[in-house]
Amino acid sequence: MTTPGIVLLVYSLIVFCFYVYALTGGADLGTGAWSLFPPRQRSDSYRRLIREALTPVWEAHHVWLVIVVVLLFVTMPTAFSAMSVALFIPLLLTLIFLVLRGAAFAFSAYADGDVCSSAIWTLTFGVSSLAAPFMLGVSVGSILSGTIRVDPASGWVASNFVSSWAATFPIVAGLFMTASVLHLSAIYLTLETTDPSLQEDFRQRAGITGSLTAGLLLLSLWTASSGARLLFEHAVKGTFFWVFVFLIGLSLVGDMAGLYLKKYGWSRLMAWTFVTILMGAGAAAQYPYILAPDLSLSVAAAPASVLWPITIAVLLGTVFIVVPSFGALYFIFKRHAFRRTTKTN
Repeated sequence: MTTPGIVLLVYSLIVFCFYVYALTGGADLGTGAWSLFPPRQRSDSYRRLIREALTPVWEAHHVWLVIVVVLLFVTMPTAFSAMSVALFIPLLLTLIFLVLRGAAFAFSAYADGDVCSSAIWTLTFGVSSLAAPFMLGVSVGSILSGTIRVDPASGWVASNFVSSWAATFPIVAGLFMTASVLHLSAIYLTLETTDPSLQEDFRQRAGITGSLTAGLLLLSLWTASSGARLLFEHAVKGTFFWVFVFLIGLSLVGDMAGLYLKKYGWSRLMAWTFVTILMGAGAAAQYPYILAPDLSLSVAAAPASVLWPITIAVLLGTVFIVVPSFGALYFIFKRHAFRRTTKTN
């Protein structure tokens, strides 16, 4: 029999891995998308900074998304099956854009002498980097909206391929995720360079996308009142709803203040805080469902004999392999950005 404790642990692990992916892999996607919008005077140095920032980590951060997919597949098979059916189109497009992005980034490095090829691969890289978080955000928005209907007993999915995600709330969620990763990546890039002109370019971009993120967050809340009613009612009735709203607003103000004062390390910390509070609030509002209103976590979960081994394996692998590997990667290639954090603060 599946106990509530292990189910909650698995759910927390899935949310945590997606959270880390948002802060790392999501920012990588945003960084790539910025290659579409270079300043006219500094386009070469602008794109060179983006390439130098991405080259050491490249596709490594996608390991967190892989862990999320594996955990869902093994621990919540009914929910995974329902998502794969109802969200087949946006999930397939997300995968295609991620593959195109990685391939274009690699091929563009070998097209420096060919202006036409370089332009094609750069465009492919930028568009794919922009489209992937949008489609992923649409998928997440659809999951939160409660429109994926499934029979818990048989696993039969009542939703078709389009209706659950081609709606206002999922589309707004996709736009919100896109703006968020653009904002986060712009802040990161201010710490990747010592060139004042490039820092100013990305400071302005971070300010614009930060304002856009705030506006889309408000729009998401408004559309959730009708497009994700169960989630919205659960959130509003929650004891700490207004505390979350206050803290999210405070973190956004702190983020924008850091950009205004050119305290980029502080701005990055506030952006991390914003994502942490928002994802924590969303996960709490969704609980105890994985696909509301039909599939609760306890109903969708695999037997405890499956949950315990996979959870232990993922925890041990994360602590002893993934985290040390990323620690070494960041220490070798990214410590300069963290050193600049202390200087800007």
